[in-house]
Amino acid sequence: MLESGVTTVEIKTGYGIDIESELRLVETLAYAARNSTINIVSTLLAHVPLPIIDFKAFLDRFERILIPRALELGYRYIDVFCDKGAFSPSEARAILAAGKSRGLIPRIHADEFSYIGCSDVGLELSASSLDHLNHTPIEIVDRISTIDSTAVLAPSTAIATVGRKPPSRELLERGAIIAIATDHSPSLMNLDMVATIDLAVNYLSLPPVNAIAAATVNAAHSLGLRGLVGSLVEGSKADIVLWAQPSYRWFGYLMRRSPIACVIKDGVLVKNIRGCEIQR
Repeated sequence: MLESGVTTVEIKTGYGIDIESELRLVETLAYAARNSTINIVSTLLAHVPLPIIDFKAFLDRFERILIPRALELGYRYIDVFCDKGAFSPSEARAILAAGKSRGLIPRIHADEFSYIGCSDVGLELSASSLDHLNHTPIEIVDRISTIDSTAVLAPSTAIATVGRKPPSRELLERGAIIAIATDHSPSLMNLDMVATIDLAVNYLSLPPVNAIAAATVNAAHSLGLRGLVGSLVEGSKADIVLWAQPSYRWFGYLMRRSPIACVIKDGVLVKNIRGCEIQR
């Protein structure tokens, strides 16, 4: 990921087939966060209902086992996949409320494959991000555009898995805070942020400057890190990507040809792709 300019990344759990498997993922992600060059923001994700236990039993074990352990290991966020075939709005509300009551900040996968009221739950609980939004109705878009939550869009997943574009232009025109994500998962293993920026321009119809903001300062905002990463301001970390192209307006034109020259993390050159020379 460093080669595509990523110096901070959110990683979610969620793919354990039972509570015990999910606990191993929680602990594995915490280990990775302690030992990675890239800054990792860890999120506890309730991804899919477990078929072998009812929801009440699941929520009880999630609250007693996973939430306390995630807090012990420094997790900041809790997320839930709310959709048909996943958790219902009432179930998502219960999961997020359980985490929020203990200090975890809510995020939500909402309206990816259908609209059943999941984005309403995110708005109700002041989720820091509402992810995907491929089927979000315009009246919810209007509400998202008036608040501090971030609409996190995943263009590669929209193309390859969902088959429907999120309301990116409507969000942009109404002044919503938009971030973009690679959405690397077992269904689509995308780790390339440069390609994701290009797709934000070509598929989501974001102007290059907005696509760049969606990958940097707005993404940092969604993780509570604005002013620390995602921008170069006084007091921020010296996380810098140098690009070998004439203008930011070229984003979207160089598909499959990464223009990154080098990546600097905390003031240290960590990827030197095109022979950068750093003078102090």
